[in-house]
Amino acid sequence: MRPPIACLVLIVSACSPSLPPAANATAISPLPGSSATPPRPISSAPPASATPPAASAGEAPLATLVRTACYGFCPVYQLTVRANGTVVYEGESFVKVKGKAFGQLDEAGLTRLKQAFAAAKFGSLASSYETVSRTDAPSAVVSFADGTQAKTVRHYHGDMAAPPELSKLEEEIDTIVHVEQWIGTEDERRKNSDVYAR
Repeated sequence: MRPPIACLVLIVSACSPSLPPAANATAISPLPGSSATPPRPISSAPPASATPPAASAGEAPLATLVRTACYGFCPVYQLTVRANGTVVYEGESFVKVKGKAFGQLDEAGLTRLKQAFAAAKFGSLASSYETVSRTDAPSAVVSFADGTQAKTVRHYHGDMAAPPELSKLEEEIDTIVHVEQWIGTEDERRKNSDVYAR
């Protein structure tokens, strides 16, 4: 004797596997064709994630770094580090990961970031270093706002009069957030320039 249809529905529902829990916000989703194991970040570096972190009261931007295009395969992307340590990456071209990815700096990472701005004497820098000493170079735009000061500095890398401390700060921001997990290493960008440019 066949069981009533209502019973069959209950049986099927009871046997259906439960959905897996959502991916942790700090998990890295490997790119197609890449290794399933992401590069190991430094201690304070945030791993990549395609999932935005939960909203919180500390979402005001602490620091930003924008890198623009050049005549070549310079990576074009933007980094935003929020006061709560959230890192927002947005890749545009000549990068491994295009679009948004997210990470999280711990307290040590946030402290290191603030120290980098202090070491560069960011507050005493001019707001613009954009003299064209040479052409075809990329630009970087760096901002910092810690509640006591807010400043933005525009830096054209063809301006030979720009202080070296500014370039060092830009590189330090990249290092602290471990940006190569998203833009790839320089060697990867050279080898995959045609793919990354799309």
